[in-house]
Amino acid sequence: NSVVQPKLDTMVIPTPNTGADTNQTDTNLTTPKEIDGRVINVSKKVKVHSSKVVVSIWDHQTIDGDRISLHFNGKWILTNYTLKKEKYQFNLHLVDGKNIFVLHALNLGKYPPNTAALIVEEEDGKKHRIILESDLNESGTLEINYKKRRKKK
Repeated sequence: NSVVQPKLDTMVIPTPNTGADTNQTDTNLTTPKEIDGRVINVSKKVKVHSSKVVVSIWDHQTIDGDRISLHFNGKWILTNYTLKKEKYQFNLHLVDGKNIFVLHALNLGKYPPNTAALIVEEEDGKKHRIILESDLNESGTLEINYKKRRKKK
């Protein structure tokens, strides 16, 4: 279970800010119906109690050349990345309420559909394991619901 930090050329320089900052506190984020002509299919949902999470992503099962881009809360956060056996790890800053994480397939690899395994790890160490699938018509999407844990009295 090794972790890979990709070269900087795989990271996206954010496009002009559309108000979708990963540090925002907008609780009215709506799920887009499509991104770049692909239908958005919320196939998985998780609830977390950390405003910051660590995401690990890698090719699920057979390494077959799946290429992806990742879209998070209105921004491309990773573009044209080839999934590997090694985990690619990055941090996400969540907004209160709904956060939308989209797996956008750039190809179907050798064995369609494009499938990625993910772990979303909260600050307390709790891990959520998810499998997302995307093809050239539909993007598998994870909805991460963040709600601050109430303090016990």
